[in-house]
Amino acid sequence: MEDMRKIKDIYDCVDIISQEELYPLQKWYNQLIDKTTFEITVADVIRMIRQKQFISLAMSKAIKFLQDDVFIGEAYDG
Repeated sequence: MEDMRKIKDIYDCVDIISQEELYPLQKWYNQLIDKTTFEITVADVIRMIRQKQFISLAMSKAIKFLQDDVFIGEAYDG
């Protein structure tokens, strides 16, 4: 059973706040930490791994996604 708390509650992290407009990565981070582990998408997992954020959570979600569908994600030529 997945934890229904938000990621920011699990990992005790806070939103990025700035007087200037946030960069897209900062906006994604704020959206991510407002999600529960159940709401994480494949795109979130890919970005979490690329950005080295919440790696243990990202890897467990990646394994779960692959167990459900080995062809999940986007395919690229080459």
